[in-house]
Amino acid sequence: METKEINTENSYIGSSDGRDVYIYRNSASNPLSICVLSDEYFGIEEAWDTLMEVYPDAGFKHIVFIEFDKGVAGDYNSQYAAVFHEYDLCPELLENALSFTREEYEKKMDDGIVSFDDFLKNIIETVIEEGGTFEDAIFIAEDAFSKS
Repeated sequence: METKEINTENSYIGSSDGRDVYIYRNSASNPLSICVLSDEYFGIEEAWDTLMEVYPDAGFKHIVFIEFDKGVAGDYNSQYAAVFHEYDLCPELLENALSFTREEYEKKMDDGIVSFDDFLKNIIETVIEEGGTFEDAIFIAEDAFSKS
C-alpha cells in the first residue's frame, strides 16, 4: 500500500490491489468524491476493500457508494471507476445553519412529530441517500419548518 498526503483538489491518495484511489471535489458545495480506478474489472466489495486499505479514516466517515462511472474512469485514463461521496454533514452544523432554533421548532411542532434531533438526522440521511449537498439539507429543513 502506498499513501500520500490528502488534499481535496483532485489528488492521488494511494493504491492497493492494483487499484488507484483519487479524491476530488467538483465545487465547494458538492460532497468530497473518492474514486477507485483500475483497468481490470472489480466489484463494489473490492472497491470498498481498496478504499478502506488506502483511506483508513473512511470507516469513521459518512461515505456512500454512488456508482460505477465510465466518464470518471476516462478522465483518469482507466477502464473502471467506482465513485464514492464523503459527506461532512452532521446535526450540529445543520442546526447552526438554520434560520430557526431548536426552541422554535419544538414550540411549533405538534405532539407526535419527531424530536428536533431526529428531524435533523432524518434530513441528513435523506440528503446522503439522494447524493445531495449541505445546501439541500438546509433547504429541506427550512421548507419542512415553514410548512408545519
